[in-house]
Amino acid sequence: MLIEVTGLVIREVSLGESDKILTVLTSEMGKITVYANGVRKYKNPNMNAAQLMSYSEMIVYKRGEKYWLRESVVIENFYDIRLDLERFALAQYILDVTGDVCVEEENEEVMLKLTLNTLYMLVTNKKPIEQVKSVFELRTMANIGFLPNLINCETCGEYESEFMFFDIVNAVLFCKDCNNEDDNTYKKSLPIDVIKAMRHIIYGEPKQIFSFKLDTELLYILAETCEIYLLNHIERGFKTLSFYKGIRGEDGYI
Repeated sequence: MLIEVTGLVIREVSLGESDKILTVLTSEMGKITVYANGVRKYKNPNMNAAQLMSYSEMIVYKRGEKYWLRESVVIENFYDIRLDLERFALAQYILDVTGDVCVEEENEEVMLKLTLNTLYMLVTNKKPIEQVKSVFELRTMANIGFLPNLINCETCGEYESEFMFFDIVNAVLFCKDCNNEDDNTYKKSLPIDVIKAMRHIIYGEPKQIFSFKLDTELLYILAETCEIYLLNHIERGFKTLSFYKGIRGEDGYI
């Protein structure tokens, strides 16, 4: 039986002399593995759709427990990201995180849209790269069930003060008066403008989550916080993140 799917290639593995095993993220079917015969040959009609970051309409068929690629039409390949090593490295990390948090046989429309919008922001270069990365990380965590409470202080309800403390582990805020300095839980002191940006990311409409401005220093604080939050709750590292940070000359935030 032929099945029509629209999906984004988030992982590719070479197989034999000319084949690939693709991990494709779709809305309705979630993450699926697709075997693509001969796509490493120059004249293969499915060659472009079998590239990392290609978003395509595909016709696949199931043989046994495996999906096989039959036909494809590329909608967007985000090719220009490959022209900038830093952005390409970040895109690979984004796809790695997407592959880690998404599952098979479940609706992944929300994560597919977020990943596509993030790649679009990278290819258009409309926002600083740190901002794009931060938005993806924090919104991803909200999407998969790690929604932090950034509305007010967990103890007294204070909404807005010059600085607030973000409890990374428990995902809550404390104002200066309510923060327990003897508590060993890891917390970050964040300026209120960073808190407002984080609120915008997790509570805003999907089409608006990249639409905010922070100066360079505050953007770096946001980037540090969002990365630490994601890594802490996913409880694993990513080689692609290390590669990205190596390109930028960063040792890491933690």
